[in-house]
Amino acid sequence: MRLPPLIAISIGLVSLTVTTMLLGNTVFSVAPDERQQLFAYRQTLSESLAVQYTALASQDEFETIEFAMNQLVARTDDIVSAALVSINGATLAATTAHHQAWSPQKKDESTLEHMQVPIFQGLAKWGVLQIRFRSKHEYGLLAWVSTRWIGYLTFVAILGFLAYWLFMKRTLRHLDPSSVIPKRVKAALDNLEEGVVILDNQDRILLTNTAFVRQSGKQMSNLLGIKLTELPWLISKDQMMEEHSWVTARQENCPQTGFPGLLAHAEKEEVRKFLINSSPITDDHGQVTGVLVSFNDVTELDEANAQLMDALKDLHESRTEIIKKNEELEHLATRDPLTGCWNRRAFFERLEKTYVNAKHNDLSLSCIMTDIDHFKSFNDRYGHALGDQVIQVFVKTLIECLRPSDIIGRYGGEEFCVILPNTDLTGAQEIAERMRRRVETESGTKIRTTSQLSITSSFGVATIGPAMIDPLELLDMADKALYEAKEGGRNQVGFWDTQMNEPKLNSAAVFTR
Repeated sequence: MRLPPLIAISIGLVSLTVTTMLLGNTVFSVAPDERQQLFAYRQTLSESLAVQYTALASQDEFETIEFAMNQLVARTDDIVSAALVSINGATLAATTAHHQAWSPQKKDESTLEHMQVPIFQGLAKWGVLQIRFRSKHEYGLLAWVSTRWIGYLTFVAILGFLAYWLFMKRTLRHLDPSSVIPKRVKAALDNLEEGVVILDNQDRILLTNTAFVRQSGKQMSNLLGIKLTELPWLISKDQMMEEHSWVTARQENCPQTGFPGLLAHAEKEEVRKFLINSSPITDDHGQVTGVLVSFNDVTELDEANAQLMDALKDLHESRTEIIKKNEELEHLATRDPLTGCWNRRAFFERLEKTYVNAKHNDLSLSCIMTDIDHFKSFNDRYGHALGDQVIQVFVKTLIECLRPSDIIGRYGGEEFCVILPNTDLTGAQEIAERMRRRVETESGTKIRTTSQLSITSSFGVATIGPAMIDPLELLDMADKALYEAKEGGRNQVGFWDTQMNEPKLNSAAVFTR
């Protein structure tokens, strides 16, 4: 069956047009480069994720980054894997299959499937975000057929056939090229999710797509012909934008990419955030005739990042509060509530560790056992409240004579025990004598009472020996030396003589400093 000439010619012209487009795109790449658009989109997405992960990495939230990466891969078919790698090659956070999916790339070089975003701390680079995107062949034949280029060719073929058919039918004089070509261009731009604006060399809007009309909230007729700088651009919600990337791109004849900007919606009470990319348009002589500007709306992503940062702040505050509560519980569990020194259980734990360390490293270790002389008389005469005050002042006086490394614990009642690491018997006797004198001369003046109190204390000193196998032996010898001091008249220092294996009293003339 022979086709009518009008239809045959129209089909021939459409075939010639499609063939010319395919040939022109193959040889000269005159058609819109979908791979370049996809690369720009993936690069923008990667940079946005890098900003988010950099904020988390500054707080060492690498587990949160890894969780977010796995969620991103699980919810986004276009992304295969992701990883955050330090400058020395160490993986800080990564999805499960990243090492299998990622292929090594040149330094800081990105491809359509392998995106690398360098991360800086100040001016110094400290890491890189790696994102593996899915390639076309991984989607199959259907993905290739559904590409915009194939759709665009189909669109051109169908409308071209109708146009050529009308052309043949109404003759050439009825064809207005200006009413056909701009519509085709605009139809292609309207398929984009990003807002697109074409400016002349005076920054006036010549053409825009429906996405930017929707983003600005203005009518198409109100946008055409005005300067793009006349719109209410902001750099923050209370500061107007003074420098515009499309002006810089036109003046310097250099693309400007990834510039943030805010635009107040003309009808809704909202401000949208964009990443703005501006590319100069040049003629055959390299002279700038206009600028192509695209607007990627990242408002929802920015709000999600803000919500994530708020959640991380709340989590940090909760963790800090938990740590504080745990420290309070630890203090209550290990400290004597009256004096603040170690309670009996905590004291024995530290004694055991200190004793083992001293024995293992052949270090000296001494013990002082002490209590308040005639303490019961304070309670009987003045009451238990003043007795508690006497104990508190007594312990503060002891602590003033100790080093930060020394250990003091409440052994029971008014009896306290001090462990002195790296201290031999002579040094421990000097410390005990110093404590005894300060208790005798200063403690009574620190008690808030109407009458002058006289407070004295007795001390027993012992040190570890080579044959000792149990720290309790050290406490027992110090306790026996304390008993010797009390039996000898109190307010004095007794010590355990390891050679005689018996307790003795210090000579009053030995320690006079």
